[in-house]
Amino acid sequence: MKGGFEILTFKQIIMYNVINPAVAKSIMSRMNKEQLNTEIAFFEIELENLNQGSLRKMYLKLRDYAQRRLKSLTNNSGTYEIEF
Repeated sequence: MKGGFEILTFKQIIMYNVINPAVAKSIMSRMNKEQLNTEIAFFEIELENLNQGSLRKMYLKLRDYAQRRLKSLTNNSGTYEIEF
């Protein structure tokens, strides 16, 4: 499965380098719990290797958004709620 995660990570790197953070948040607002967990894992891996800079700040903010969204889905499993 590691190879599959590496492909997924490559696609995520391309996605986050092409789209702006508002679009990324919009996409994440439609993700389910499993997809959000994958995004959070991606951010954790990337943040370990990134030095201070604007990309790191963006990844931190997007990871925080994904974590809040996941918490919202977990707490309100029957409702659809968006946090920006």
